[in-house]
This record gives sequence, structure tokens and C-alpha cells, in this order.
Amino acid sequence: MEVGPASGGGARPLAIGEILDAALKLYRARAVELWKLVALIVIPVEVIDRVVFVASLPSGVYAHDGTLYAPSASVGGAYIVVTIVLRVVSAALVIGALSRGLLDAYVGLPTGWRHSLEYAGERLGPLIWLSLLTSLVVIVGFILFILPGIYLLVALSVSVPVLMFEGISGPAALARSRELVTGRWWATLGALLVGLVLIIVVDFVIAALVGAIESGGHANSVGLVVVLSGIAAVVSNVLTYPLLAAITAVIYIDLRHRKEGLEPGQVGTGVESPAPPTWPAG
Repeated sequence: MEVGPASGGGARPLAIGEILDAALKLYRARAVELWKLVALIVIPVEVIDRVVFVASLPSGVYAHDGTLYAPSASVGGAYIVVTIVLRVVSAALVIGALSRGLLDAYVGLPTGWRHSLEYAGERLGPLIWLSLLTSLVVIVGFILFILPGIYLLVALSVSVPVLMFEGISGPAALARSRELVTGRWWATLGALLVGLVLIIVVDFVIAALVGAIESGGHANSVGLVVVLSGIAAVVSNVLTYPLLAAITAVIYIDLRHRKEGLEPGQVGTGVESPAPPTWPAG
């Protein structure tokens, strides 16, 4: 099953189209297992989020053809706190686990979704800290006339693979990501933009299908609308998280190959990678 570049010393730097092709092959080869990994995390999170959301709705809320209407537009403060915490923690765990599993698969190391999830779980603190740091730096960059934010968003895009494959965390991971992307910023932007377009298309299709179900079925129940929106969120996350992680993983390995000669089968600096079980079938 060809999911990485070439085996042994035959690897070479990849063009943007080849990066995307390799990422899609990597995604397809591991799709079912990647979906399982994401679903295992996002479904419980979405259930909790929906329950807290309904409990926080003001009185007098009603639904008509899939849209919620309320006398006031606010929800309880508890919901805002809960959803922010849930989203930050779950996103950090999902992206970290996907990154480790896809990186291992791409360079030819044995891997498994349980191993990847356990590996990310053990590093959840550094993953959350890295997520918060990245968000803060990028937000400050956007405040400074937009362009610095765009630059930083791309320059820091491989910081999670750096943490998961090299064991570097915090500000050092951000600096390492920027170092790797330097000289390949435009190419990295190009690959990420194509991935973003694919994600937008997937989200649009899911939203259109759910919208058609809600309007065609005259979804006039608050509970039904909340459930359908939760299902749409889960499906979107399950399909798109692995795609973004696959593109980022291939970009990261390509950058290291260009700058440091990293070959498939090599392990990240300072990281011990015991042989985990293979991906289970089905």
C-alpha cells in the first residue's frame, strides 16, 4: 500500500500537487481508522455540548423549518465556558493523535489508532498549551493589519507535527515550525489553501444536506434542530480533521526532507517510537 513518498533513499522533495496527492492517498489508505479516532472524541463532546446548549436556551425558544427563534439572542454563560473548554481540549487531542498516526504511517513506521490516541493523551497538556500559544500569536498578528496574521498562520502550521514527532513543545515548537517553513512559505500556503477549499466544499455539502432535511421535513422541534446540527458537526469533523492533518503531516515531512534529509523510516529527533500494533481492519 503506497501512502508515503518513496521507500528507502528514493524520496525526493515534493511539488504542491504531489503534496496534496500524497496527503489524499494517506487519507484514503487510513480513512476508516482515522474516522474512528475522530468520532471517538468528537461524538461525546458534541453530545455534552448539545445538552448544555439546550439547558442554556432562554425560555420561549421555538423552531421553524430548521431555524431556532428566541426572544433574546443570548445563551447562558455556562454554555459559553463549557463549549470553549470542550472545543479547545478535544481539538488539541484530535489533531495531536491524527498527526502522530499519520506521520508514523507516512514515514513507514507501524502505527495504530489506539497508540496514536494514547500518545496524544499523554501529551495533552503541551498540545493545549501549544494551541493556546498559536491562537494568541496569530490573533495578535491579525490585529496588526491582517498580513502578519496570515504570515504567522502559515509559518506556524507544522507546530503540532513538530511536537508530536520531535518532542518539542511550547514557544520552541512555534520557532521550529517557522524555521522549517522559512523559504517554503508560499508553497506551504498553496497546499494549505487547496486543503481549505476542500474542507469548505465538504462543509457546504453537509450544511446543504442538513438544510434540505430540515426545511423539507419542516423541522419545527427545537430538539430535532439541535440534534441535526450536532450530527452535521460530527460528520464535518470526522471527514475534515483527518484531511487537514494529512496535508500538514506531508508538508512537515517534505520540509524536513528538503532541509535535513529526513528519509522515510527515520524517527523524529529525540523521540522514542516503540512499535505499536497495526491498524485494525474494518
